[in-house]
Amino acid sequence: MKRLVVIIQCDLVQRRCSGFHCTKWFYEQQESAISYNSNTRYMTFTCGGCCGMGVAAKLENLSNRLVKKSDIKKDEVAVHLSTCMVNDNHHSDRCPH
Repeated sequence: MKRLVVIIQCDLVQRRCSGFHCTKWFYEQQESAISYNSNTRYMTFTCGGCCGMGVAAKLENLSNRLVKKSDIKKDEVAVHLSTCMVNDNHHSDRCPH
């Protein structure tokens, strides 16, 4: 069972996107075979900018915080890339990185 879902958004797109569709996807779980229960937490952060190398540091920071300050284990975390990173959309082309 997943207790935390992290959605990583494109840093450039996040500057002009409210994250509405990512949040809607999480709560309605549209177009996905994945389902999370009502106790699953949700958070977003950006990739850290092009070329996306900052995302590794952010995920490492999250991992360290989970170990030190939380009872959530690594295998209870799901990480998703936002649609703005994996698909062409009205914000921009998909992420080249």
